[in-house]
Amino acid sequence: MRRESTTSRRSAYPQGVAAADPDDLLATGSAALAAGQWAGARAAFEDALAREPTAEAHAGLADVLWWVGETQASVQHVCRSVGKAPLTCANAVSASHS
Repeated sequence: MRRESTTSRRSAYPQGVAAADPDDLLATGSAALAAGQWAGARAAFEDALAREPTAEAHAGLADVLWWVGETQASVQHVCRSVGKAPLTCANAVSASHS
């Protein structure tokens, strides 16, 4: 899959989406993720989290972060998506890979 720069945060998804509800942002993020548009997916999931921190938004952002090589941050969002404290969960993941 091709990797896209994550520096162009706001321009990566359609104008007007930023004002959308969290469900629209999740759909936008999922579509961008499926298309390999990392910046757009990241922006949509981050905006969804800012409006309503749901498990789905954390999981979506975790996927994006994994693809762009931010594995530690990805693990933290996976932990949040399953309702675990990020530090405790991340430590458990690290311990299991030792």
